Order: sequence, then structure tokens, then C-alpha cells
Amino acid sequence: MKLFIKPTFDNIREDLGYDEFEDVDEDAIMFQQGYDGDIMEVEDGESFEIPKGYVASIIEDEPYYMLFEYFEGNWDKEEIYDDIDAGWYSLNGNTIKKIKDSDIINE
Repeated sequence: MKLFIKPTFDNIREDLGYDEFEDVDEDAIMFQQGYDGDIMEVEDGESFEIPKGYVASIIEDEPYYMLFEYFEGNWDKEEIYDDIDAGWYSLNGNTIKKIKDSDIINE
């Protein structure tokens, strides 16, 4: 799976010195996101990190799913349409699961 890792919109806005409520050039911020972004390739069975202040977009034609626990011990998955937030994740086939830091230390 290929991911495009890019800084968040707010992260770049702050780096450029803009306040949250100021008018900003959104095109310039989105350009900077693309310029500062990088491609990450993740193999099946691997764990990966999206750093704090960054998000990731999947750049594949096939659908990928996010596994989530909706009730104690009960899991479901949803197709991913939006950016993936910062955190540690594992890839299993076409399914991504957010994992805790302690889980990755024990692997």
C-alpha cells in the first residue's frame, strides 16, 4: 500500500505564521502540503507510524478499510475515504488497524 504523508493544514498554517481566525491563502497552504509531503510504502503485515502533525492519504485504486472496535471485543470495518490521522497502525491485507504504542513495543 502506498501512502502520501503530508503535514496537516493547521500545521502549515501555523508554520507560515497565520492565526486560526486569519484569512489565509488556502491554495498556498495546499501547495505547501504537497511540497512537504512524502510517499511511504507499507507491506502487508507491517506496522507504520503517521507522525504527529501529519495525515496520510492512500494512493491506491483498490479500497482499504479501517478496523475499529464499536463495543468491547466487537470489531467492524469501514472503507477509508478521508485522510488517516497521526498514530501507529498495522496493515493486514486491505485492512488497517490503529494500534497502541504498547502493542508495537511488544511485537
